[in-house]
Parts: sequence; C-alpha cells; structure tokens
Amino acid sequence: MKHPCLCAAVIISLGWGQSTAQGVKVPSRLDVTLSGGAAFPVGDFASPSSAEAGFASTGFALAFAMTYRAIDYLDVGGQIVFSSNKFDEVRFSSGLGIPAGVITTGYYVNMGFLAMAGFTTAVAASVDYNIRLYGGMMWAQSPEFKGTWAGLTDKLLPSGSGYPLVYGMGTGVKIYFVDLSVRYLMANAEYEIDLGGEIVRITQPVDLIQVTIGYIIPIRQ
Repeated sequence: MKHPCLCAAVIISLGWGQSTAQGVKVPSRLDVTLSGGAAFPVGDFASPSSAEAGFASTGFALAFAMTYRAIDYLDVGGQIVFSSNKFDEVRFSSGLGIPAGVITTGYYVNMGFLAMAGFTTAVAASVDYNIRLYGGMMWAQSPEFKGTWAGLTDKLLPSGSGYPLVYGMGTGVKIYFVDLSVRYLMANAEYEIDLGGEIVRITQPVDLIQVTIGYIIPIRQ
C-alpha cells in the first residue's frame, strides 16, 4: 500500500516544479467546501464472493472540508466525510439459495475525520488543480440483518460499530466556486456486535471511492 503515496509524492514534485517554472502563483487563502455525490465501494467491500466479501452497493457521500493554503501551492486542512452504502441483500440471498425478501438488511454507514495535506496549482484563469493525501479515524457501522418467516420478522444480527484508522489520496479541480473531487479512502473496520450480552468482533475492509461536487465558500482571500 506504499505505492500510491510514492506516486503522489512524485506527482506533487512535478507539479511544484512546473508551476514554479511557469511563474504561476496561487494566493494564500482559507476555504470551506460543502459537497455531495456518490460513494463507490471497491475491493472486498463491494465483492459478493471473496473471503471478506462486504456486498456493499453504490451509495451516497457528503463532505465538509476546511482548507488553508499555508504557502504557495501547499495546502493543509481537515475534512469530515460521510458515506452510506446499502448491503446487497439480493446477491447475498441468491448466494445462499434463499428466496428474495426472506432476509432484509440495512446500510453500511461511515464517517471519517481526516487530516489533509497536498498541493494546488493554477492551470487557467479561475481554475485550480489539486492532489491530496488523507489520514485519520473513521466511525464505521455495519448493517443489521432481519429475517421474515410466515409473516413474522425477527432480527438475525444487530448492527455493530468500530473506529478504524483511515487513509487515502485524492484529486480535484476547482472552477470558480465549484469543487469537483475524487477521494480514495481505505480502512479495515472491526465491528463490535452485541449478541445479547456477548460481544462478537467482525472484521471488514472498507474501501471507498467518493466522487463529489461542492460549493466553495472563501473565508479569507
């Protein structure tokens, strides 16, 4: 997992050098960005058949970001990111040979609290391009499972929660006050589930690609 960070460092160095050579300067400022979009599960999180299959479906994402341009091209800040992804009960039931509708499930809910660092360079008038690295902690909740037989519904497995570390990288474009961003976030959640007084721990990789569009509110120009 070290390769993405290494690639990002190389790209940052190239972007820094090109911007300096072209004499492009991006003014220091503080921004707040509110955005929303889609959350795409990837890897085991989306898989219906791997050893750690998560059966997660495409969901939605929300993000609140505060970014401070400390010096030319260098950004630091923090983000709160949220995603909700439905457990694919149809594929899950089909794999077990159970008729659809017998088992119903809830949602994976994830909220990350991230520190961010990266660089921004102006590529045209009122158009900025950026690359970001993220690290922090996530509150992760697993879906609950219910079963229905003869018109009666019973809870098979309650939802659980965990607090894994999360890290990742992203990129984006800012056009005037519009922010277009892509974030790839990786975590390994350990859910603690209470089964009537007995605590069971279940591990699930939670890898997401969030694609969002948002509005930038300049705090200091």
